[in-house]
Amino acid sequence: MIVKSERDSLSNSLSDTMDKARLLAVTSPHSGNWLHALLLSNCGLRLDDNAVHVAVGLRLGANICGPTGLH
Repeated sequence: MIVKSERDSLSNSLSDTMDKARLLAVTSPHSGNWLHALLLSNCGLRLDDNAVHVAVGLRLGANICGPTGLH
């Protein structure tokens, strides 16, 4: 109940529709299930560190191409 109240308060404080959509996406059921995926290194399907960095950055809506992005 408290978490829902805090989430609603945060959602109401956001003015940008992209931020609201991002909040809804990350709080939706099963949004983090991809973190439980098995690594299939033997099939060549394992992501390298940079690919994971980009994937997580895009998922979080981070500016990965700006001066504070990948190095």
